Amino acid sequence: MRALILTLFFVLGTAVAHAEVPLPQSREETLRLLYDALKASAPDADLRLNEGDQSIETYINGEKTLTSYVDNLFITLQATPDSAERQDALNQFVHSFKATLAEMSAPGTIAAPEQVMPVVRSIAMQSALAESDAPMRPFVGDLLVYWVVDQPESISSLTNSMADMMELSPVALANLGQENLIARLPDLHAQPMDYGLTMLLLDGNYESSFLLLDTLWNDLAQQLGQVVVAVPARDLLIYADGDNTDAVASLRDIAERSDFSYPLTRNLLVWTTKGWQVLP
Repeated sequence: MRALILTLFFVLGTAVAHAEVPLPQSREETLRLLYDALKASAPDADLRLNEGDQSIETYINGEKTLTSYVDNLFITLQATPDSAERQDALNQFVHSFKATLAEMSAPGTIAAPEQVMPVVRSIAMQSALAESDAPMRPFVGDLLVYWVVDQPESISSLTNSMADMMELSPVALANLGQENLIARLPDLHAQPMDYGLTMLLLDGNYESSFLLLDTLWNDLAQQLGQVVVAVPARDLLIYADGDNTDAVASLRDIAERSDFSYPLTRNLLVWTTKGWQVLP
């Protein structure tokens, strides 16, 4: 059974419940809300709350096969003032969950090459990724890299067996990830901030992945001289001129905050001729 790490997105479907949904005030409330909805829709499923990771784990035959996160649902419900519309949104997330489980039980399908994306995550995920048979490698400091399959309705971890089916060696997999990052580069936007900082914005999933695109940082280094970045969460990638001491201090203040969902690292990174290194 192939394991899957899932970020839930919308799909169309018939409503599974009709009660009005309250406005959750936190991701923890959203987690419980989604858990109750999934249990009502699939009472026989082996669902387990992981409150530390703010996720719901699905087990099949005693094996963890699916991990569902609530970021997108929380943001959606927060932006939906009408209770009945929040119910519709919750129903759509539940249908996405059930559709993904159905897809998992189907015969294996080779992912399209353009769907394979590299992601940067905390080394704290290493044991979970090892359980899911996901190819991964150390990156820098307390970060690692693994790969996902980005589909219209879900983002799932790429497994070693899937990479073998696609005939992707570790080098070929890394190169494919680079190619797919370059393809998304036109959608990456630089947003100036106060104190000489610049934030890179994409879609909330792959901002931190652009740490892997060497050409981007070589170009910025030519403009700035020294580039220092903070990547405190998967959707936050902020850089500054390393010679600007006030900007670097601001980066450090941001990196050391502890209120981010899905945190990555409190380290600052500096770009060098050998790649990224942890800034002391």
